[in-house]
Amino acid sequence: MSNIDNNKLEYKKSFVCYLDILGFKELVESHDPETLYTLIDYLRGDLKILCQKSSLQWLFISDSLLLFTPNDSKENFDRLTGIVAAIIPMAFSKSFPTRGAISHGDFYFDNESGFFFGPAYVDAEKYERKQEWAGVILTPNCTNFVMSHNYNLDATLLVEYNVSMKDGVLVRDDKCEMSYKDEKMLCINWIENYSIDKTIDESLLEGDFSRLGKKVRKEHLNKVENTRKFLKHCNQLEKKRC
Repeated sequence: MSNIDNNKLEYKKSFVCYLDILGFKELVESHDPETLYTLIDYLRGDLKILCQKSSLQWLFISDSLLLFTPNDSKENFDRLTGIVAAIIPMAFSKSFPTRGAISHGDFYFDNESGFFFGPAYVDAEKYERKQEWAGVILTPNCTNFVMSHNYNLDATLLVEYNVSMKDGVLVRDDKCEMSYKDEKMLCINWIENYSIDKTIDESLLEGDFSRLGKKVRKEHLNKVENTRKFLKHCNQLEKKRC
């Protein structure tokens, strides 16, 4: 029986980030449990350090990571986006390319049981799955909220970019193929934490996708290339600011 008092259960307005570890299935198939546990435990340790001085909460859900704020203040939005910008390259260094989305809206979390749900979670998960790269976007709903509330966005942390998004399945020559289209989104710029000199080595990104012997399979090549293009775009923006 649930110990939740339904009369007191209510949503909070939160920012929710849903991050998925890309290629986790291949890691599970090619590594023993001890190696996988060690890698994830390293990531957990880094997350504790990043979040220890903030009010953000986080938890792992199998091969995904959920981070969320206690309310939708600008301070919490800034903390969440800053931490996510650090998590992406940090996860890459542990052989975990990640993809995700940050949403805004109603969210419920029970500290005792870890039970959670809400439209904000659904929105973040939906837009995480649509992307064809490693990176994090703000969902349209989240973008509309922060823009309408004049959240003075950090131009070095959030950039507009045409992200390759899944757009349904096409049938060509009796074969089903996923179609894609570019959509302009606000994206987390994580190049600041990816490379000290802010330059992109052509082999660096693919190496991060294939570390520990995990080969970059054909279906992942688009993700690698789209991610590389985004990093180059952010690098060019940085050079213009200098």
